[in-house]
Amino acid sequence: MTTHQRHSDAPFYGRLTEISKLRDGWLDGDGKKPTTAALTQASILGPALPRDTTLHVYPTEAGGVCLEWKDEHGGHEIDVLPDGRLFLMTVERIAEDEMASLRAEVAAARKFAGEMRDFCSPHGVAADYADRLIESMDRAKGQS
Repeated sequence: MTTHQRHSDAPFYGRLTEISKLRDGWLDGDGKKPTTAALTQASILGPALPRDTTLHVYPTEAGGVCLEWKDEHGGHEIDVLPDGRLFLMTVERIAEDEMASLRAEVAAARKFAGEMRDFCSPHGVAADYADRLIESMDRAKGQS
């Protein structure tokens, strides 16, 4: 369990005050003025979020407020929608050693599939399985 440090809320409220002064058209003629509901909800949420990381606060084009931060688990974003509802997104960070391990596994599977093509098997079954394995890995690679 992570323990978060207490912090000064002054920079957060300062940024929220700046955002509250925006008017319709603030984004090159587009961008709606942040709603009272979104600003109120953000003002309640902000101080409750962990501050041992940097909290970024942005207006959204639709009239909401976005709160973003990163920690040891990855990146987090709460979009406070113009009506005050919340949308949370978290992107989990994969450790470099885990990525290296996954790459090594895929390389080993591709190598094995290549060798499998030369196995002696009735009716070319091994070659067929090898081709299917490689095609399957290529499809998965294309979807990522």
